[in-house]
Amino acid sequence: MKFFGISVALTWKYIKYFRREMAERLKAELWQLPENCRKIVELGIGLSSISPSGIIGIDESIAGTCHFGFGNGSGNDAPIHLDVVVNDLIIE
Repeated sequence: MKFFGISVALTWKYIKYFRREMAERLKAELWQLPENCRKIVELGIGLSSISPSGIIGIDESIAGTCHFGFGNGSGNDAPIHLDVVVNDLIIE
């Protein structure tokens, strides 16, 4: 996948925030969507020392997490926007 011209590969086996089966389910669900809905439009690394709140818009900034936004945004026109927050992610 490309994010502002930079190749980004999601290596699903490294997603530890979700149980393994949840990571596989997310992958399967994303690949059923049209390509414009699977495009990464946000990528953020959390740096804040706050505690988890259960609100994704806040939790995406917690230190040690990585946030991905798929779908609508950053000039990509798509009917959905999906935010995902994970920890212990390796971006290769």
